[in-house]
Amino acid sequence: MSRTKRGIVATVPAPWLLCTLLLLFLGACGAPTQKTIHPRGPEGRKIFIFAVDGVTWRVMDPLLQQGKLPNMARLIGSGASGELNTIVPAHSPIIWTSIATGKSPFKHGIKGFWYTVEEGEHHASQAEKDTLDRLRSIGYISGPAEGKNGEPAKALYHSGKRKALALWNILGRFDMRSDVIAWWVTYPAEAIKGRMISDRYIYNRFELATAERGYLYEDEGRNVYPEELKSLVEPLVVKVEDIRPEQMQRFIRGPVTIPKAITLHSIEDELRIVLAKDLSYVEMSRAMLDEEVPDLFTVYIQGTDIASHYFWKYLFPEEWAEKYPDAPVSAADVERYGQAINEYYIQADEWIGELLEYADENTTVVVLSDHGFETGRRTSKAEPAAHETVSGVHSKTGPPGILVMHGPDVREGVRVSGAHIYDIVPTLLTVLGLPVADDMDGRVLRSYLKSSADRVPADEASIPSYEPEAR
Repeated sequence: MSRTKRGIVATVPAPWLLCTLLLLFLGACGAPTQKTIHPRGPEGRKIFIFAVDGVTWRVMDPLLQQGKLPNMARLIGSGASGELNTIVPAHSPIIWTSIATGKSPFKHGIKGFWYTVEEGEHHASQAEKDTLDRLRSIGYISGPAEGKNGEPAKALYHSGKRKALALWNILGRFDMRSDVIAWWVTYPAEAIKGRMISDRYIYNRFELATAERGYLYEDEGRNVYPEELKSLVEPLVVKVEDIRPEQMQRFIRGPVTIPKAITLHSIEDELRIVLAKDLSYVEMSRAMLDEEVPDLFTVYIQGTDIASHYFWKYLFPEEWAEKYPDAPVSAADVERYGQAINEYYIQADEWIGELLEYADENTTVVVLSDHGFETGRRTSKAEPAAHETVSGVHSKTGPPGILVMHGPDVREGVRVSGAHIYDIVPTLLTVLGLPVADDMDGRVLRSYLKSSADRVPADEASIPSYEPEAR
């Protein structure tokens, strides 16, 4: 080596020096490349995640005792289960992004339903304008075309706002394929190792609410990845207007009339919107699994949440009457609507059972919800109609959801406690034989797992981060 005024300069050629320093730097940072990290799980390990919104043990336990949830009963009986603690405010886009990343909203960047749009950040496309005009013409929305009351422009959070890698991004680095269907905040669909149907492929109530409020509605057409996936799933879309009265009568007793228009916060219309959405995504799941079973499969089911929001007081009328004596529930309404929530739980159980046909003995199955429910009124000034029809709430208190795990590395027949939404990704990485990142906010749920799940040596069980900037 020789000295200069700037310090010590190696006599090896500069390119070799740079490469050497880069390799040392990557090694020190624990860069998650195939050269430095290898999955240590047995060949063929797969993950199925059923993301069932708003499910609570309070509703599930009686149905299990009555034998009405046979698929969940099987998973629970030979697996591990318990409450899944959540965060406050308990808003679905925040929580599901936390579940997918193992990180807090501060780290992943999704902090609610809508964000304030900076000037020049959003440009309304002609497709967006055409979409809004069509929805207004068929009565789906009646709100203004522009923002109202001088409020700053807002839009629904989208995947471009997420600042942390999700589980499917991490697995893609190890050449593992993922099918992600309808998970919150996946629009625009990402170019992942596998296939993705975004949460906005089918019109849902949150997009309609966005337009109703006069917020910006984004529609760039990037709802699936890869693009050719459309040819498989597009014929499987169940439109809201195609839902038949007899389909609704599973949840509602008595005659059902299907109106031409849709009214947000009308309890029967809300059920119709979400039923069409869930039916579509389950059929798409089946078609995709028929073609290929990936390393990670996940589908989001929302109807259990919507049913709980709008039919809670009919399932627990005495509790509602005690809390809100000024708004009594009639016996006729309890008769008509009292089984809606239970029937949607049963329907979700049937869907899970159908899709479990694609899982084998090497598959770890996870069924989880983002929060539970309690009796309460909605007080939002932005949507006053909700005050009259919403009777189940969760956002301000964050009642726990459920977690059920079943698989070759999961303990059998145990009820455990202490699980948190941040713990899902670290636990599943461990099942797959991959290290947990130090910048994740969760921990490995070892009380759910057998000792056989500890396949990674202690000195390799963690890395600083999977995020690109951390390298």
